[in-house]
Amino acid sequence: MEGQKEVTPLVFGERLVRVIPYQKIPPHTGCFGPHWHKRMEIIRMLEGSISFSVGNTTVKLRPGTLGIVSPYQVHHGMSGDEHAVFEVTAFDVQNLCCSPVTTQKYVDPLLRRRTIFYPVTQEPEILRLYQNLIQLYTQNESPLQIIGALYTLLGAFYLHGIAFERVSSKTDGPINRAIDYINDHFLEKETTLSLSKRFGYNVSYFCRCFKNATGLPIMKYIQILRLEYAQQLLEATTESVSAIATQSGFSGLTHFTHSFTDHFGLSPTAYRQNLKE
Repeated sequence: MEGQKEVTPLVFGERLVRVIPYQKIPPHTGCFGPHWHKRMEIIRMLEGSISFSVGNTTVKLRPGTLGIVSPYQVHHGMSGDEHAVFEVTAFDVQNLCCSPVTTQKYVDPLLRRRTIFYPVTQEPEILRLYQNLIQLYTQNESPLQIIGALYTLLGAFYLHGIAFERVSSKTDGPINRAIDYINDHFLEKETTLSLSKRFGYNVSYFCRCFKNATGLPIMKYIQILRLEYAQQLLEATTESVSAIATQSGFSGLTHFTHSFTDHFGLSPTAYRQNLKE
């Protein structure tokens, strides 16, 4: 399944966690379209239900369950027969890197897409730890307490067996190197042909392996990175929309506006205006 990157703009700050409340979503309505991001998300149902798909797995989220999104996994959700109310807790796993031994064993595998979590749990201990994290967050407790609670919650994911290793293939190493390269050079003028030559692949084979690894065609992946970069410029600068389009690697304002609107649901101008409200 193809998906977009980073639907919700997030700034984590010193607490490393963001809790995003959602209003009621009407029945049989898309709660969030197919997308992916490098952060982790935990979705808690408050009312109703969601048909929740992560990768090739689809589960039903109801009150009393948590949906879990590992880094880089394409996911989407559709409300059921009733209004759906849920909250999303997001954090960047990379911010949890600390002790070299601990990081190597538990954090690096998530960042390198070698370990993923099963997308739903009803484990009472995990639910309790999640509620404790939310309580600390909403009460504006010390960032150190919040970070500690986040580590404890992540540890419970491993302790209760919802983490498992993704099956590797012989193309994982080269494709991961290609992904890392694109993440660092997405503003450069690259094509599927130039990238496949850079990594020593036949074009069609390279494109197929890349899509299997990311869920996205190469140029769509690059476009999403550029849109995310443009999003950051809209938030952090006063540059004109036209200037931001150029800086983000788009050949023209019309193409940029159409792509941004299709991706985020708002035009660049409307998106910037919403930030002021």
